[in-house]
Amino acid sequence: MKKFRFNLEPVLRKRKLAYENCARELAAVISKLQLEEQKLSDIQRKKSETISEFERKNNPTTKDFVIYVPYIDQLELSEIRQLATVKQVEAEVESAREVLRQAQIEHEVLVRI
Repeated sequence: MKKFRFNLEPVLRKRKLAYENCARELAAVISKLQLEEQKLSDIQRKKSETISEFERKNNPTTKDFVIYVPYIDQLELSEIRQLATVKQVEAEVESAREVLRQAQIEHEVLVRI
């Protein structure tokens, strides 16, 4: 009687493909995180520049207050929103890393067999 032999190559290829897809997803999410962090940095830079510009005025007038204060407040709100977005994307990165770790483990188990 012949022994049944199961070829694991198709399963191995499928797991490797899943691992590669997870790696691509992680790279995309990391890229998204870098973009969101850059946006946050830009907002913080604008806020800092605006505050410095306002402080450089020797005798600020009421008009200056009316112009600068709401704009600075708006930048602070934008900064808070962007910070929340960055934290959300950081959570997505961690989730994608965990999925990649699982896919790597599944792939390595089959490679060792």
